[in-house]
This record gives sequence, structure tokens and C-alpha cells, in this order.
Amino acid sequence: CFFLLMIQIIPITNNNFLDISHVQFDNMTINGNSKGAPCVFPFFYNGAYYNNCACFGHPNRWCSTTDNYTRDGLWGECLNYAPCVFPFFYNGSYHDDCVSFDRPNPWCSTTDNYTRDGQWGECLNYGTLV
Repeated sequence: CFFLLMIQIIPITNNNFLDISHVQFDNMTINGNSKGAPCVFPFFYNGAYYNNCACFGHPNRWCSTTDNYTRDGLWGECLNYAPCVFPFFYNGSYHDDCVSFDRPNPWCSTTDNYTRDGQWGECLNYGTLV
């Protein structure tokens, strides 16, 4: 299964990124057909109950957003959580905010040195993936 990476954003800045440090990401979803509804555990699917996100039937980890996926067919992709680390070092400079270069969407490092570690995640813009 492919794991999506979500990150925590610092308080609103000039780039309008939202402070979501209080949000619990464990059960949040994106994509799917549930408009961001949280995972419901356990959920029933094809004769079995699942207490975690599933790694089959979809290209990414997913969960049901109701207690019975077989009946309702509502789902979303599960999120993993790793916070932004500010400031972070990249391309010869320190950055105190999400950056928009070298990738199609704003991003940040999840360690203090992206150049060394290469760990990153996309930033959220007003609570949705950008």
C-alpha cells in the first residue's frame, strides 16, 4: 500500500496556511466519495470486520466512513501524519514556511534538513490538500 503523508502547518502566515495543530489525523480521509468524513472502525466489508485502514481494493490505504462498507459503499483514503519542521534547510537556505518551488504544490520538510534527509509532505491550504 502507498502511504499518504500529511503534515501540521504553523499558524496562518502571509501564505494563508491554516494552523491545524489541534486536528486529530488518525481517522481523517481525503479523496474517495465521502467528502473528507472520518474513518469508522470497525467497519464491515465482504464478510469481515476491519479495525484499521485496508491495503486492498484501492491503490492507497483506505477505510469505510460508515460502519458497513458493503452496504453503504462510502470510503476515503487514510492519512498519515508527520509535522512540518520549521525552520528547515533546503537548497542553501532556511525556510520558516511552506515553499512552492520544485514541486507543483506547497510543501515543507518533516525534518530540520531536507537537503540531508529528503523527508517532506504537502502543506494544507485552508484545511484541504492543495
